Amino acid sequence: MTDLYTLDGLIVDLSAINVLLHNQSVQVTLLEYRLLAYLARHAGRSVPMAELLREVWGCCPKDGGTEAQVENCVCRLRRKIEPDPDHPRYLLNVRGAGYLLTAPEDEQSPQNSQSYQD
Repeated sequence: MTDLYTLDGLIVDLSAINVLLHNQSVQVTLLEYRLLAYLARHAGRSVPMAELLREVWGCCPKDGGTEAQVENCVCRLRRKIEPDPDHPRYLLNVRGAGYLLTAPEDEQSPQNSQSYQD
């Protein structure tokens, strides 16, 4: 697995804790980076909310973690990385399944195609 996630102008450097958009550094919080990096490592796969809470936030719903925490972080990230945050291309909501970071073109396959919701 590569240490870089790249799609169009978005680059997530998984080894240097760095996010670039069209060769410009994107200022993200550590939590936003952790979420983006986790989704990049699983690009093309919808990741359930419970998994994101456990792996990124280190908690689960029974420990007080909420889907609103994930939704708020996704909203902030979309404002920073999406050309049009109201119509995302990279960070997608998969209805009833969680969130997905679009797989780079060479990694997309028919088994990864799902129904997306903005």
